[in-house]
Amino acid sequence: MRAPPSAMEAGDIPACAFPSGYAGIYRALGTQRAPWQRVLASCVLDPLGLVHTRVAETRADLQAVVPAYAAAVGADGLAYDVRQRYHPGWVAHGVVVSTPRDVVTCYGGVLSGALLSAQRVRAMTTLVHVPGASFRFGPLGYGVGLMGTAVSPDGPLWGHNGSGPGFRASAFHAPAFPGGAVTVCVMCAIEDDDAAEGMVAEALALQAALGETGSAQQGAAPDCLQPPILRRSGFRQQVQRGVREKSKEVMSATTGDLVEVRLGIRRAGGLPDGRDG
Repeated sequence: MRAPPSAMEAGDIPACAFPSGYAGIYRALGTQRAPWQRVLASCVLDPLGLVHTRVAETRADLQAVVPAYAAAVGADGLAYDVRQRYHPGWVAHGVVVSTPRDVVTCYGGVLSGALLSAQRVRAMTTLVHVPGASFRFGPLGYGVGLMGTAVSPDGPLWGHNGSGPGFRASAFHAPAFPGGAVTVCVMCAIEDDDAAEGMVAEALALQAALGETGSAQQGAAPDCLQPPILRRSGFRQQVQRGVREKSKEVMSATTGDLVEVRLGIRRAGGLPDGRDG
């Protein structure tokens, strides 16, 4: 693990683990003496047209991200704005910020073979079963860089979950979804390990029930619900309502006494002016 960046105050961020394989790739690419943003852009972002995805190297690079609050970025048990205290340098394999739309596009490009050879795509999607592991969609397995199952109710399912202080994400691709392949990405500014993956499951169930086809994207707020698959008002309203209800449920389950949490955040000066949660 690398030492804390000099700009970070000691004790602000706890020690954390990281996937050593990704860290090795990150360091190997760094030996080419090209900025990580340039390498990523030439290999992935530009070929796929991902205009809302970029490398974050400083706290300033996180300011455009949706606010999220977490106690893990402080030492006093109070919740702080993660963007003000979490330094991307603490992640040994680097940090990339993106949008649900770009993530869905990236999955499509990678799994279609637009970026990788058929052999490499097979290595990613050939899953090795993990006995005893819990996964809501079916028996869990891992390929190269992906997790998923070969026998979900919607057929094979490939993707991954992600987490960090204040944030959770989940993105999965169902190549054999009834009516056509579907990719769902959920990003949440809440700390609940089941929230993002749970909303992926809900989006897939809604889409299956309505018989829709194409790629679906779902974000943590109604403003994120913009892709064509969500333009039909009935489906869009159901997803928006589900997001709101899930957010309330998760907030209640994870904070306990919400009033006390808000009070603690205010004392810490973490909330923007005029907002109370």
